[in-house]
Amino acid sequence: MRGQQCVHGSRRVLQRLFLAQPECLQATRQASPWQCVHQLRTAPQKRRFVTSTPFAASKKDDMDRLEASMKAEEKIDPRYTTRAYQEKTGRARYPQDYEITDPLIRVLDGGTIEGPLNTRFVMSKLMEGESLRMVEPYDPGNPKERIPPTYALCKIIDKNEAYRQARELKEKKKGQKKVKTKEIELSWGISENDLLTKTTQIGNFLEKGNKVELTLGKKRGGKEVAAKAAAAVLARVRQEIEAKNGMEIQKKTTGEVGGTMKLFLEPKPTKKQGGAKTAPENTGAPS
Repeated sequence: MRGQQCVHGSRRVLQRLFLAQPECLQATRQASPWQCVHQLRTAPQKRRFVTSTPFAASKKDDMDRLEASMKAEEKIDPRYTTRAYQEKTGRARYPQDYEITDPLIRVLDGGTIEGPLNTRFVMSKLMEGESLRMVEPYDPGNPKERIPPTYALCKIIDKNEAYRQARELKEKKKGQKKVKTKEIELSWGISENDLLTKTTQIGNFLEKGNKVELTLGKKRGGKEVAAKAAAAVLARVRQEIEAKNGMEIQKKTTGEVGGTMKLFLEPKPTKKQGGAKTAPENTGAPS
């Protein structure tokens, strides 16, 4: 039986030397089905490493996990941070960086959401000065209604920028004065002395920057007050409030004279340097 021809024989060497390259290659291919190992090697392929590819879960994978959960009646993995757990613990914020125990998360970076991704893998890709903050907790879905779970959403932020914003917000809150609302009740049959006492009290509240909710009404067991007398009391009250540097928010005034009437009062706007006034917030009072 005739043996196979060696590709590296003298005849083949001469063919490679004197024949054109395409003809040589074609002759070599037709010469023998047995080729050297180095001729079978293909050119190396370039790979693209996309961070989300190795860890991306398809909808089919979600449904497979959902089916498995329904069959096994598994409970929620305690490593995942749910809204119910957050409320139960009473934490003021969601976990961040290595506080995040969720095995898989979605990541918001530069306006694009990727995932689900392995949490430790994401942490390993953070640059110096970056932080991973959870903004939405894990939603377990509903296995009975075939609703798959939604992984927690985390955001990559710049620590220095976050610190600057938090400091500005703190300074802004510190500069804002907390306004309290005081409640005072008067009857339509109030005496002059009692009226002066009450309006002085209202003036003190307004001077401290507080708002006042003034209720005018009938006194229990008291005499019926005529409409004209009740109107005179209301006019007297408004006069004293004006004298005490207060103003009425007329849009909020409710009720009728002689019945139950509510007046909402606040301090008059103070003058700033240069003569400008700070307008009260949505007072609706006539200028």
